[in-house]
Order: sequence, then C-alpha cells, then structure tokens
Amino acid sequence: MHPAADQLNQRLSGTVVRRMLSRLGEQMFFPRGIVAQAAEAAAQADRFDATVGMAYSQGEPIMLNSIREAVPGIPPKQSVGYSPTPGNARLRQRWKEEMIRKNPRLEGAATSLPMVTPGLTNGLCHTADLFCDPGDVLILPDMYWGNYNLLFGVRHGVQIVTYPFFDRSGGFNTDGLREAISQHSGPRGVRVLLNFPNNPTGYAPSTAEAAAILQVLVGAADHTDIMLICDDAYFGLFYDDDIETESMFSLAAAAHPNLLTVKIDGATKEDYVWGFRIGFITIAAAGLEADHFAAWDDKLTGSIRSNVSNGNTLGQSLLLQAMNQPDYHQEKQRIASELRHRYQIVRDIVSREPYSQPDFPLQPMPFNSGYFMAFRCTNGRAEEIRTRLLSKGIGVIAFGDHLVRVAYAGVDPESLPELYAIIASVARETME
Repeated sequence: MHPAADQLNQRLSGTVVRRMLSRLGEQMFFPRGIVAQAAEAAAQADRFDATVGMAYSQGEPIMLNSIREAVPGIPPKQSVGYSPTPGNARLRQRWKEEMIRKNPRLEGAATSLPMVTPGLTNGLCHTADLFCDPGDVLILPDMYWGNYNLLFGVRHGVQIVTYPFFDRSGGFNTDGLREAISQHSGPRGVRVLLNFPNNPTGYAPSTAEAAAILQVLVGAADHTDIMLICDDAYFGLFYDDDIETESMFSLAAAAHPNLLTVKIDGATKEDYVWGFRIGFITIAAAGLEADHFAAWDDKLTGSIRSNVSNGNTLGQSLLLQAMNQPDYHQEKQRIASELRHRYQIVRDIVSREPYSQPDFPLQPMPFNSGYFMAFRCTNGRAEEIRTRLLSKGIGVIAFGDHLVRVAYAGVDPESLPELYAIIASVARETME
C-alpha cells in the first residue's frame, strides 16, 4: 500500500468511513503529481506557468474562434480550460448552500463539501469503487433503476438483495427493508440504496414513512455498520402535500456514528441540464470531523483523477452562472409547476375507467413525484404491450413481463389524454 493511502486510512481510523472502505478504497489516494503541482503553480507561479498540458496565448487558453463565438461572455478558462479534479470550487460551495436551503435539517450539520462528478452515474460508480467489494450486500427495493446491476453487480460482484417496494396498503414497505437488513448484515455491514423520487415508479415516501425508514436504519446501526446511498437524481420534484420534501440524507446525516450516508445528486434533472453531466457526492455520519472529511476528499479526488481526471468545465461554469441569477429559483419553480400539472392530468386519467377497473391488465402503481409512473401488468404481457405501442409510434419501457413505465414528463400536457387512451386501447387488445 502506498504510504499516502496508509496515512489517509489512519486519519479515518475508528470511523464508519474507514470500516466500510473497499480494498480499492483503502488503497486510494490523491498523488502529489501533475495535477497537485499544477494547482500550486496556478496559485503561486505569477511569471510563467509551464505545468499543465494546455496551450496558452497571452495568459488565456487558446480556443477556436467558432467555439468562442458560440459561448460569448464566458472567458476561455471557464469554457475550455481544465477544471480542478474535485470540480469548480465556487460551484461546490454554491451547491452546498442550495442543498442546505432545500434540506433545512442540514443547517449546522457536519458534511463533506460536495465534490463534482461527471453525472450522477459517475458518482454512483465512485461510491461503488470506494465502498464495495465482491460479496458485499446491496439492499434495494424490487423496483429499481437497472443500471445498478452494472454499477454494483457486474463491476464489483456485489450481491443485490431486493424486497417488495410497496406494502399491502400501497405505501413504502418499511417492514421489508427492516427484514432485508436483518437477514443480510455481515462482517462488512450492509449497504442500502434508496432512490426517491423512485425510478421507475415515481414514488416518494410520506413524512411518516421517511421517519419510519430512518428508524429502521438507526435501529440496525445499533448492531452493524450501515451505508445509506441516497440516489437523489429526481430530488425536489414532489407533487403531493404529504411527501417528505427533504432527502433521506438530511434525515440520516447525524443520526448514528455507524450510519454512513452518501448523497448522490446533481444538476441533471434538478436543473434540467441532462447533457451537462454534472453530479455531486456528499457524505455524512455522526461523529465525523473536519480531518475525516479532508481525508475522504483526498480518496475521492484520487478516484476521480484515476477515472475521468476532471469534469466538464463549460457545463460547470454555465450552471454556476445560472445558480447566481436572481430569478434562478423562480425559473425552476415555473418548470416544476408545469411538471406537476402533467402529473395531475395523468393522475386524473388513471383514476378513471378503464384503468380503475380491477380486471384491467394495466394497474397504476402509486406515484406522486419525479418523471415517471408505472403500471403493474397483471397478465404478464408487458413486453407485448410495449412492442404493440411501438408499432403505433409510441415508446414506453417494459421491465420484464409485469411492469410498464411511462415517462409522462416527456409528453406535452395536451397530448397526455391521447397517449393514455392509446395505451388503454393496446392493453385491451391483450385481453382478447
């Protein structure tokens, strides 16, 4: 093991972060190489900076005129220059400020400074790299984003264990989560991933359900190490009044010294910049102090350096610029209100016939947030329904034989009645 990695491990000694590290995580560190030396030069080399592999002219990065004209008003260093490996420092601080504004329980809480990753998927990838070994258990509800299979199962040999997402009353299955944790806790603890609003169901827990989830996690942490991964990709898009509007990260951040909480979020969906590929990783646990977070930052920075080197400079600059605009929140609220309107249209449609009939093959599952809603396909012909719809020029996603997901956020509101009428017509055909 490199001495620098060993030193970081010693600084993390006695914490849940240290105990949950993977073998790769134990060995990870940020080297004092080109990137670190270039950062020092950027601060101190006031005559000539001959460190980093970039072409300069008169103190500014060289760029094509055609690109310069496409991004007027943004200096070359903020458009085509390299970003720091951990991301734009001002953006990281601004994102944390917004995170606290959206999650008031975090006010005064000890957390790491959010670090930029090239998208939420990359953030999940680094989380798996640093905390997952072959044979580790990851507990998920049985309705989850399929890419988790690649990120955790294929890449790291993690054993994915599921429990039914919904209980018999149509709420989040807290008892199922408790039982799964109880049955699969091991010497390296257990990893739990929660994605709210959920993909594919479009469900987020109520305030009472979120409190019950936290109670399960804290109770389990009395006996074993727990890592809670919060995939907050669709965070903030809440449409019903009784939904818990703060992240599970906010609830769990200081709940127990054996409960490590990792928040994966980003601008992708929250700020409607899907192609910018800007995500963030933030961690918290009761008892973590400034030096623990500094050691963690070095490990995560090393992981990013070894994987993608750094993120999209132009995207980060544009996002920061947008976040600093006086009408930033109003603009986001306007779009969120439009998505809520689409949700209300869909909610009304699926509450009526034929979708309300108990023998209809597509039964709407509970949904209250995000981009999606899903149907349980009771006749096991989800793929057939998908392909029949495709022949009519309509795209939906089939998950196996029993689930059809509809991304109503991607359809103009005036077209939603027609879309769901055609879906119903195709579903009827499968009853014949």
